[in-house]
Amino acid sequence: RLGRALKRLWDTMQDELANVLREQSGFLGMTVLQSYGNPGRYTLTTRWTDRDASQASSRGQRFTAFARDLLTSGLVRPLRMTEAYESVFEVDAENLDPSRVDSSCEVWIDWTLKSAAVAPAFEEFSRTMAETARRYAPGFQSSRLRRFLGNDARYLAIVIVTDRAAARARYLVPQVAAVLEANPYTA
Repeated sequence: RLGRALKRLWDTMQDELANVLREQSGFLGMTVLQSYGNPGRYTLTTRWTDRDASQASSRGQRFTAFARDLLTSGLVRPLRMTEAYESVFEVDAENLDPSRVDSSCEVWIDWTLKSAAVAPAFEEFSRTMAETARRYAPGFQSSRLRRFLGNDARYLAIVIVTDRAAARARYLVPQVAAVLEANPYTA
């Protein structure tokens, strides 16, 4: 019973947050992800037209009240500080309607490069991987590379696929494996 009650409370809180954010200027969308490895852990991402709109949203009275209520509800415990990223690129499947992405799996890969000097080569490699996956990997929906605002050597790669099986199998596709073999991570 407690599990179902917490689930209902969590769903209500998500709906309320979505309503609060929709009222904010510059809000584009929100995604809530549940961890496969730790089903009690969720990650929330929001998308904004720009950094200023994102920052302004968190200063509004309605959002501040919602955040205070959420943090004192006992339902959540933030695990890390809010982070912001800028888009480097997005590679989407052919004819993909972003409002109708049919996926249940997003893979996030957090990269910290040894130096910002290697960033152009890393971005080129990442784009090549994304284009190769788009062409050959079953279940591919989108690949997105984001650069951390505040550290030019830190990136977040987001790969969106149809399901968990597609996430696991994409590196086994011969064309994807060949790109990885030709461009080892250590290089």
